[in-house]
Amino acid sequence: MLYVVIGISLLVCASEGLLCLKCNDVAQPRHCTTVVECPQSDVCYVDRSVNDIGETSYILGCSPENICTNITSTSQSSRCTNCCGSDLCNHQACGEPDYPVDRGPICYSCHDPVPAGRCHNIEFCRSGEECSVTGKQLFGTMVFTSKCQKAFACEPHNSDGVLVGKRDELNERSYDDQGCESCCNADLCNQQCFTHSYADCSEVHKAHPDLPSSIYTITLWNTNSRAEVVCDMDTDGGGWTVFQHRVNGSVDFYRNFSSYENGFGSLHGEFWLGLSLMHEMTSHTTNELRIDIQRANGSLGYVVYPKFRIEAAPTYILRIGNKTDYGGISSTSVDSFTDTGYGGAVDMAFTTFDRDNDLIVENCALLYHGAWWYHSCYKYANLNGDYVTPGTDSNNAIKFDSMTSLKTSRLMFRTA
Repeated sequence: MLYVVIGISLLVCASEGLLCLKCNDVAQPRHCTTVVECPQSDVCYVDRSVNDIGETSYILGCSPENICTNITSTSQSSRCTNCCGSDLCNHQACGEPDYPVDRGPICYSCHDPVPAGRCHNIEFCRSGEECSVTGKQLFGTMVFTSKCQKAFACEPHNSDGVLVGKRDELNERSYDDQGCESCCNADLCNQQCFTHSYADCSEVHKAHPDLPSSIYTITLWNTNSRAEVVCDMDTDGGGWTVFQHRVNGSVDFYRNFSSYENGFGSLHGEFWLGLSLMHEMTSHTTNELRIDIQRANGSLGYVVYPKFRIEAAPTYILRIGNKTDYGGISSTSVDSFTDTGYGGAVDMAFTTFDRDNDLIVENCALLYHGAWWYHSCYKYANLNGDYVTPGTDSNNAIKFDSMTSLKTSRLMFRTA
């Protein structure tokens, strides 16, 4: 799964009713640039009429569901009313054109600060733009400005594999306690910055089960600092915090210990979250680990292990239990990951080419061009090895269930 949703804070619209376009006189439904929250029992509607000078125009808004009736006609001179029951669904009706498929997200657009829920203007972002919102305290009230913004302005910069730029010297995002600044790319996602604190994606999902897979900001339980994480809200019930994602070889995973400790790559593509973050996030809850792989031929496999946690620095020892669920992978390979004999990663410290923590004289990371919880090197698992052509037989390659290199891998955890 390639996460293309961009966002650096948890954004929630606390709506109970539908969000519908509302305009009194537009030439096409899709030209409406005002949105309102309807009463909970209402649906969205669009109605076509002809004004006094013979021009066709459309009225859009909310209507009680029990009185809203669809009257369909493609004739410009005939009345046409369409009712629908999902957010922003009344942008198209009566044979008029839909939004273009290559549009960017629809974003709230209020350049003067307004309280949450008071922004009703919208704009249509161009390709490569995201929704942004900035909140600040104004005389005891949190107010927000919102707009479309170039996606690159929202992304953390990358230097030598360590996320920098919009972060402080502790490699965590700096925030003003009296404000917030966020980006996202789902329609109308930038109504406000959400202010509750969540320690991982499991807590986010539990509080807001309808949120999509995306990048959200969590608050670490011990240091109370904030960090951006990828949350998988779809797989097996959702709530997973992704800590490794490999999909195309765009990021070099043959890196030093400091890089693996602090994290590297892009949360919008290939990345390693960072051992330090993983330790703090897994050290106060009982977690399960899930590994998903895709082979060269497109076939998929997964395995789930209980009792997952990462011990503290300097070695970041891996703790996991025996598998609880798996599919598409042989029992031998999934058990080898927890085998305390030759090759098992359980109870092992993390090894990189400049930090040898394995149990043999040689450095396994050097031997197999990777970074891992190596034992006496490995049997099957070398998921931070080189990204080579999928299906290649190579000791150095990214792999999990055989000596053949994988196409993709994804490692994630959630509170059990």
